Amino acid sequence: MFPGQTSRDARMLSRTLEAWPEGRGLVDLASDVLDRDLLEHINSADPFVRNRDIQVLVFLTSHLHLMALAAHGYETPYSLGLSLGEYNHLVHIGALDFTDALRLVEYRGQCYEASPEGKMVAVWPLEREELAEYVAQVSKNGRIEISNYNSPTLHVVAGESGLVDEFATLVEEEAMAMCFPVDQSIPMHTHIMDPVAEKYAAALADVPWKPPVYVYRPGVAPDNEVNDPARIPEMLTRHVNRPVYFHDSLMRLLAGISRPLLVEVGPEKTLSNMVKRFIRTRVLHTDFPDDGVAQFVLDIQNG
Repeated sequence: MFPGQTSRDARMLSRTLEAWPEGRGLVDLASDVLDRDLLEHINSADPFVRNRDIQVLVFLTSHLHLMALAAHGYETPYSLGLSLGEYNHLVHIGALDFTDALRLVEYRGQCYEASPEGKMVAVWPLEREELAEYVAQVSKNGRIEISNYNSPTLHVVAGESGLVDEFATLVEEEAMAMCFPVDQSIPMHTHIMDPVAEKYAAALADVPWKPPVYVYRPGVAPDNEVNDPARIPEMLTRHVNRPVYFHDSLMRLLAGISRPLLVEVGPEKTLSNMVKRFIRTRVLHTDFPDDGVAQFVLDIQNG
């Protein structure tokens, strides 16, 4: 599951329910847990003013797709969660109840809203080593880091706003690289977020974690498989204030699958850009089909 929390398409939840009305019960449950009508909220003038709302609606939309695939007979013995999808992953593998995940996702958004100011930019096309040299050059003046390792040549740099702007100018002029805004206020996955991680860790400690049925593969440690539920809060805390390794996590999982088929849900083809060229032909992209989940699943099967 890879839903980026920058997905601000207000149609996501409503169009998913149009395609799969059976999911309405889960949305009603989520509204009861959070004590607000989520469908009414997304019809407001700007439903994504708060980070907590972005996280809740993206998490919920992704979970509906996971449930729809399961309802149509798709079993998934492998599981991986990237970005906000790590919480969908934890529910799927049985380590976390859905309602607890929902509360955590909202609370993490609240913590992010009170985070220190900063920026995130995606950088392309630079290899890791060259990118690290430019970041080191700018970091002499303050706090800036590589926060996401997303593909061999597309990564995310985050830090103090002025330094991120300085970095963007430097790589655009010297390396002819392109920089795209990811977040204009929250420098996620960096040491700047240490106080946020400390606050969030307290909430993680109060959750009743369970031994996972499938393997938990944390995005902050792609070379590790964590089956001890006592270690899960540590991984989720590190996700707030340490770099995430999306590409490495994905490649390590796919190395053990002979014919992988990846399904990306949403308006962007981010997942396609994260995998090596020989796998890209096996990525099925869908943008909430109007003719329903049955057709969506049929397309997967034919693909």
